[in-house]
Amino acid sequence: MKQKKRSDLEQGASLVEYAILVVVLALVGIVSLEFLGEKVSSAYKGVANVIAAGGDTSRHDGDPGNSDNEVPPAGCGNGGDCRP
Repeated sequence: MKQKKRSDLEQGASLVEYAILVVVLALVGIVSLEFLGEKVSSAYKGVANVIAAGGDTSRHDGDPGNSDNEVPPAGCGNGGDCRP
C-alpha cells in the first residue's frame, strides 16, 4: 500500500476544517435569526405600514387602529384642542 504524501493529508484536513467552519457559521446564522427574527419582522412591518400610509409617521407603532401615539398638528401648542 502506498503512503500518501504529507501535503495530501494536510489538504484533506484543511477541507474538513473548512466544512466544520461552514456548518458552525450556518448554525450561528440560524440561531441568530431565531432570536432576532421577530424584532426584524416587526421593524419591516412598521416600515411597510409607513409606506402604505403614504409616509405618515404620526403613528410610530405601526398599528393603524391605535391613536395613542398621534402627534398633534402644528400650531396646537401644549394641551390645546385643535380639532375642528
